[in-house]
Amino acid sequence: EATETAFRPILSNHVAPASKADAPKSAKSRLQEWSQRHRGTRPSYELVASKGPAHAQQFTVEVLVGADRLATGSGSSRQRADLHRAEQATRCHFFSGR
Repeated sequence: EATETAFRPILSNHVAPASKADAPKSAKSRLQEWSQRHRGTRPSYELVASKGPAHAQQFTVEVLVGADRLATGSGSSRQRADLHRAEQATRCHFFSGR
């Protein structure tokens, strides 16, 4: 805190403050923007499977845009599986090509 106070006046003239617009977007955000722009709809997320004991479950999910299944992802929580699936979808040729 003291360091920040001491250096803020010096650095404020040389470093522009970061804005939320400059922050990298998550794969889920990029996928949603793309699907709304190119398909006029939001992606949907379907839980395909969950297995393992309650304390160590593994979730498998799919992402769909309309009737098109773009990717499948998995993770140790539903949220992690959703993120993994969105990352996979943004890497597929279908996403990048349209």
